[in-house]
Amino acid sequence: MKSLKWWAAGIFGLCLIGLLALWWHAYSEVACVETPEVVQFGKVTRRSFVETVHFFGKTESEAAVSVTALQAGRVESVLVPDGSRVVAGQELFTLGGPELAPEAAAVQSSLKAARAALENAEKSVTLIRDAVNRHLMKQTELTTAMAKAALGRKEVAMLVSRRALLDAAMHLKSPVAGVFANRSVNPGQDVQVAEVMARIVPENKVRVVASLFPPGDVKLKGAMARIFRDDGAVVSGVVARILPERSPAGAELIWIEGSDISTGLAPGTPVKGELRFHREVAVAVPESAIVRDKAGRPLVFVKGRFGVEGRIVKIGLTRGGEVEILSGVRPGEMIAVQGAYELYYRDFSHSFKVAD
Repeated sequence: MKSLKWWAAGIFGLCLIGLLALWWHAYSEVACVETPEVVQFGKVTRRSFVETVHFFGKTESEAAVSVTALQAGRVESVLVPDGSRVVAGQELFTLGGPELAPEAAAVQSSLKAARAALENAEKSVTLIRDAVNRHLMKQTELTTAMAKAALGRKEVAMLVSRRALLDAAMHLKSPVAGVFANRSVNPGQDVQVAEVMARIVPENKVRVVASLFPPGDVKLKGAMARIFRDDGAVVSGVVARILPERSPAGAELIWIEGSDISTGLAPGTPVKGELRFHREVAVAVPESAIVRDKAGRPLVFVKGRFGVEGRIVKIGLTRGGEVEILSGVRPGEMIAVQGAYELYYRDFSHSFKVAD
C-alpha cells in the first residue's frame, strides 16, 4: 500500500514538473529575452493628430445680379476692370451708336422746345385769368388756355422720363454693391435690348468649388480651408457642402465659403489650397517604436511583469515623429521606444502575438 502511495506521489511530481516545463516554454515563446542596454522604454500616450489634404478648384458666383442693356446700342467704354469691387450706382458702361445717340439728342431738343412752349402757355393762362377777372375775356378762353398748359406739362413730363431712360441706357450703373464679373462685351461691340453685359456678385456670394481625395475616415463638412493666392496672401474659408457627384477623375467635390473668399477672390479665379483635419485624440507611439517583421507587419515590444512581448499593431497616421495606433496597445503600457530592432534581431525567432 505504501509503495502505491509513493508511486502515485512520483507520478504526480513528474506531471507537475512537465506542466512547469510547458509553462516555462510558453513564457519564453511569448517574450522572455534579455533586454539590451540600448533599449529604452516609455509609456504609450494619447495625442491629437492634424492631417492636411491639398485641393484645387475655381471660384464661382453663388448668386449674381445681371447688368443688361436697357436699349440697343454700341458699347463706347468699359469703366471698371474685371474683378474689381463696385458700389451701388457706380457707372460701369457707356453706350452710344448710330441709333441711340441721335435719339438722345432728338429727345433733348424736343424737351427744350416743350419747356419753352409750356412756359408760354402758363404765361398765357396768367394773362387770360387776369383779363377774365376784369371782364375783358370770357371764361371759355381761360379754360382753353389752361387745357393747353396741361397738355404742355404732360409732354414735358413724358420727355423728361424718356430722357432719363435714355440716360440710364447710355450710362449703365451697378444695381448693387459687389464684384464686377463675367463681362461679355467689349468697346465697339453692338448690343441688343436685354442682352447681359456683365454680372455683379453681391457681398458673401462668392464660393470655391474644389476637388480633392480625402482619407476615408475624416469629416469634410466644417473643415477649415486655407486658399493661397498668387500674390502670397492666404484666404480662409469653411467646407459648407459636399456635392453628391464626383469629378471625372473620381475626386470629391466640395463648396468652400466664407466672407474672406467673397472679399478676397474674384469669380472665375483658379485656386489651390489645403484642408486641415483635427483628428480625435488617439493612441500614439514614437516612430522609433515601430518594427516591421519579415512579412512587413508593424509591431511594438511591450514590457510586462515577466519580460518583453512582441505585439502586432494596426497603425494610422504618422505626424511629427508620432504614429497613430488604431489597435494593439493601450495608453499607459510600457513599450520599447528606442532599440526596438535590437530586440527584434536578438534571437526573437518565435511568433509574435497578434492584437485582437
